[in-house]
Amino acid sequence: MVDAADLKSADRKVVRVRVPPRAPLKIEKDPLTDMNILLAQFIFEGNSFSTGRADLSDFREGGIFLEKENEIRLWTNSAESQMSGSLETLDHKEGIEVHPVFVAIAPSPSGRLTYDCYHSIKDGLLRQLKGALPTDTIILHLHGAACAEEEDDVDGALIEAIRSELHFTGKLILSLDLHANITRKMIRHIDALTAYRTMPHMDFVQTGIRAAKLALSKKSFTLTVAKISALIPPTDTDHHTGRFCSILNEARHLETLPGITDVSLFPVQPWLNVPELGSSVVITAEARSEAPRHAQNIADSWYAQRNQGKHLSFPGRPW
Repeated sequence: MVDAADLKSADRKVVRVRVPPRAPLKIEKDPLTDMNILLAQFIFEGNSFSTGRADLSDFREGGIFLEKENEIRLWTNSAESQMSGSLETLDHKEGIEVHPVFVAIAPSPSGRLTYDCYHSIKDGLLRQLKGALPTDTIILHLHGAACAEEEDDVDGALIEAIRSELHFTGKLILSLDLHANITRKMIRHIDALTAYRTMPHMDFVQTGIRAAKLALSKKSFTLTVAKISALIPPTDTDHHTGRFCSILNEARHLETLPGITDVSLFPVQPWLNVPELGSSVVITAEARSEAPRHAQNIADSWYAQRNQGKHLSFPGRPW
């Protein structure tokens, strides 16, 4: 459990979150099946300052809205996405039964979701997951910066609903955009996390593969969060060069150390005015690792970049 004060955006707040042991699920399985896995994907990036609103037609007509497994699989055959990366990994594993059950993707960022749109997506996601239960593991591919009318933390609310409304006690793996805003609701209910490592984003498939590998892992993980009071212009988060690139390199080095499984960095997108806003470091690690110390060090390095000159480094190419 994460205390209500834990993820406030202090300069460099480090929190260690121990994922509680969950009761083993009693699932009647095919004798040749060792694990059941469900997958769902919801991608929407909100702008709380915009007066515009996104409704269900933005997903159904301009984006992607799928609720049938055969349609989802057909879509993943031609679209590079987190879902396609996870399926690519899991479909070839002997003894794994995997079912993609829901995809909703908006074509572009927008203002908040309308109240009706948010609840339609939430109800649809929960309905599709419930219809495919029981299962050992759920992999959720979310953006992490969605907001709606009357809900500032859409992604966290969806994750919480899977635990509280579906009473799911199995493993819950989360993948996010690196511009996500990490919140208590997200961290409290998941077992492991990974995120994009590129800006401009180009590692959708690789992120889905990492999420699938976390789902297959037999290890018990601890999540460590370091939250910093910083809004970093997206133009200063190029993964090829510059200040953010140096922090990404530090994160990749940490993943070579014993017990450290995944280090994800979140320079939160700045078009939000919501509680718990801030950039974050999240480490998924084995319980006895030195993740808290590493999270503190990388957060200190990142926060210190505010003193590295008055001018931002802008990449030479547009996107």
